[in-house]
Amino acid sequence: MPEDTSLAASSTDTTSARRPVQDWRALLAIYVIVALVESAGVSQVFAFLPVRLEQLGLAPRDVASFTGIFTALIFVAGIFLVPFWGVWAD
Repeated sequence: MPEDTSLAASSTDTTSARRPVQDWRALLAIYVIVALVESAGVSQVFAFLPVRLEQLGLAPRDVASFTGIFTALIFVAGIFLVPFWGVWAD
């Protein structure tokens, strides 16, 4: 008799073990889509940033410097946010 009980419990355990795999794949798809949209958005901003800086009246010799500074600021802000993202992911 105890073998029947363990057999029934193991069949329900395998059913519940399959469910997180499906959830994992859905989350992966969502993260991939969001990452692609975010990278496309950032690429569009930085593609036109030098043109916009010139329109704002910045000297052409300073456009490259300011573009580099604005690009670096994303990563500087990210340094302080990485620990929070790590805690939130756990």
